[in-house]
Amino acid sequence: MQDLAIVSILDEDGSLVDSSMVQNKNIEIIPSKIQVDSEFASGQAASTIVAGIVTEQASIVASATSMGTATADIIPAGVSASIEFELPEIIHVGESLPYVIHEVDIFGTPLEKIKQIGMSTSGGIENDKDQQYIIVRNQGQGKVAVLADVGADTKIFDAFSNTMNVEIVANKEKVRVGEKTQLAVISDISNLEITIDSPVAFTKTKEQDNGKSISFLAYPDREETFDVTVTAQKDGYTPVTKSLSFEAVRLYDLTVNAVSTEDGKEISAKHTIIISNHTINGINTPYKKELGPSEITISFPTEQKIGDRVYSLKKLQTGNEEFLDEQEIEFFLDGNAEVIAYYDRMIKVDVAGAKGSGFYPYGQTVTLSAPPKDKVSFLIRETFDHWDGLPYETEPVSFTAHKDISASIVYRDDYTFLMLIVAAIVTITLYITAIRKKVNLRWEISKFVDLLRNNIKVSSSTIPHIRESFEGKKKKRFSWQLKRK
Repeated sequence: MQDLAIVSILDEDGSLVDSSMVQNKNIEIIPSKIQVDSEFASGQAASTIVAGIVTEQASIVASATSMGTATADIIPAGVSASIEFELPEIIHVGESLPYVIHEVDIFGTPLEKIKQIGMSTSGGIENDKDQQYIIVRNQGQGKVAVLADVGADTKIFDAFSNTMNVEIVANKEKVRVGEKTQLAVISDISNLEITIDSPVAFTKTKEQDNGKSISFLAYPDREETFDVTVTAQKDGYTPVTKSLSFEAVRLYDLTVNAVSTEDGKEISAKHTIIISNHTINGINTPYKKELGPSEITISFPTEQKIGDRVYSLKKLQTGNEEFLDEQEIEFFLDGNAEVIAYYDRMIKVDVAGAKGSGFYPYGQTVTLSAPPKDKVSFLIRETFDHWDGLPYETEPVSFTAHKDISASIVYRDDYTFLMLIVAAIVTITLYITAIRKKVNLRWEISKFVDLLRNNIKVSSSTIPHIRESFEGKKKKRFSWQLKRK
């Protein structure tokens, strides 16, 4: 039991009046939700102390005759008097922030954690379904008001967000219709939420560098300039929006190569290309360029010198068409095209004085011969003795052209025709002498041939033949003629 209230009569100035002045005044006290123990007056002034027990919010109504009424509320400690809404003054954008609502007594002491029956917020604030967290989406100042059974409360806060660097990279500014187009979003922050606004659909393909690089692919299906807007977001960070454009056109690959027929390997060959009246001179193979529909003219020189090797143009080819002995090809580019120039590697066979010297395609058969040369009219001739620089002993000789050759012919003097003439003269002379003097013609011819063999060195098969002729058939004829004489 405790004293709860004093009921007093006051004058107009608020001072307690004397009890004699309130005689015959009937003061009535009506307590509400109070267990009253006693009522009494104390002192000279007219007053009454109300004592009792209060377990909840209560009230006392006092009235006196011709003096009106007065009311007082009594709220004891430990009884809910209002609510307290706890929320930080500074909030990080995007984070789920817990908040708490308590019932408090008259002294502000928290009594019980409760949930609101209503919430009102400024824009960009979300409340979870369990009424435990709020998420702020916008930077700047915000306000949250909550309502409960025993009261309402309002909080004002400032929201901030971090910044991030975001770069948008497209692999090409101009792509082909139907060709894949790659877009990469690169940031210093991992695991971003990416939104792409584009007339052509982009699909996420892969993540790299712990989610800091994200790749997307699109396949434009028509000729058009596409405007793309990319937005990168993450809780706690200011969103970044960037735009770019790329153009989809009908492009084709023009490829130009040159190949050696020696081994099928590519060689670097100079050529000229005319693309719709625009001439490009002196470019080397391999050559590749993306072009729209165009008139194409490509020309190659008939001979290419690459390093110490010489090549001769054999044919041009595009697709299944071959152009033999032509230096130039013309066509309209309306699809991917490859032009190949086939060159024969030319082998230089330089053998001074030999018949068959010159240039030969690699792998072709070369035949060299060494025709005799007249030295003194036709009586003394120079004939083949051996090759200087070739690993062969005879002529003519045939071999396969594999490498450049530089060689020469070594000749020797051949007196065969001179000896034949001398032999003929001597034979006639001996014949006439033998007939006139009746000498042994066989013996004279043998002596003459031996003389020639011993004193004139001639490598010829003609001399033995002369001797055999005189010693054989002609001997019989001469013998017959001698007998006849």
